[in-house]
Amino acid sequence: MTQTPDADPLAVRYRELAQLQRRILQDEAALTRLAEEKAALGDALAQARAQLVRCETRLDQRRADLARLRAELADQRSATARESAARAAAEQRLAQIEASLSWRITAPLRRLRGLLPRR
Repeated sequence: MTQTPDADPLAVRYRELAQLQRRILQDEAALTRLAEEKAALGDALAQARAQLVRCETRLDQRRADLARLRAELADQRSATARESAARAAAEQRLAQIEASLSWRITAPLRRLRGLLPRR
């Protein structure tokens, strides 16, 4: 009895084996591509993390700068308030002096001194 080539179990097994070997080669190629892609993504992730660290460092520096500038501004405002209070006190004292009896009495002497020649 003659068997057709499709019916030969050994030939069928060889075809199946060849298909499986092709599939293995395809899967190995896919694994190689995936490994390369994974490595590239790992590199990109490492770069992104390094950039994130740099950005966080810059942000910390900016926050420190902002805190320092806010402190300087508070100091300047405090100094301005003190100087304004001192000026107001001096103006008030001058007004009191100018309103005093002795100041008014000596006014003619001050005018006369202004008319005399200076030495």
